[in-house]
Amino acid sequence: MQAEIMEWFSQNLVLTVSIFIIIFIMILAIYIKLFVHLIYEGITFRHFRKGRLLRESYNGGLVVLIPFLDKLELIPPCEPALLDPNDFSVKDDFE
Repeated sequence: MQAEIMEWFSQNLVLTVSIFIIIFIMILAIYIKLFVHLIYEGITFRHFRKGRLLRESYNGGLVVLIPFLDKLELIPPCEPALLDPNDFSVKDDFE
């Protein structure tokens, strides 16, 4: 059985190479889906490799992570809660 399969693969070299190319493309697509991040402008991110800060950006960008070595920390944009620092009034929702 195994000898027949190996013989079939050796006779159909073009098919074998095309199968390997398809498998490679599928693995590459899975890697891109899991480890490539497009971060939009306005979101701050920190890219760590082995615990050290590798890159920090406030403008967004493209980050490619190495599995098990890299960590990505996203910091969403925050809007100021108080425009006037002397205004401590509490708005009541029940009124």
